[in-house]
Amino acid sequence: MTRISNGSRVGRPTSPATYGGDRLGLLLAAAVDAGGPEGEKVFEILKESATNQHEIGSMGRHVTRALLVCSKPEAWEFTRKLLLAAQRQEGLRQVILEAVDEAHPTAFKRMLKLILDNNLIRFAAPFAPSMSGSGSTGMP
Repeated sequence: MTRISNGSRVGRPTSPATYGGDRLGLLLAAAVDAGGPEGEKVFEILKESATNQHEIGSMGRHVTRALLVCSKPEAWEFTRKLLLAAQRQEGLRQVILEAVDEAHPTAFKRMLKLILDNNLIRFAAPFAPSMSGSGSTGMP
């Protein structure tokens, strides 16, 4: 980040911090859903970014949101495996779990089943009360 004369901060033009992980994630999901060679390339870059194998891309909310919002079952399966592998990596686990509530409806169901079947509910604080049946969801 650099500061400009009025004191505000500006990130790299392609930075998730500049565009926001939410909007960038939706844009990337749309690119994946568009299919074709470009959609496949975006999907591969997302996977490489999620596993820190891409030379430029890095893991962030934009990656998990794109993988879970798109309508590609392979993306959901990749994210499912990533969550299982991340059990001891709190930051990665948190980024994935924070995107679950915004996922494609089928991806959402699959991720909730994964959380319940693998006793990951202890890590899914936003879901814990409603999924365990032990109290309020905090919603009005």
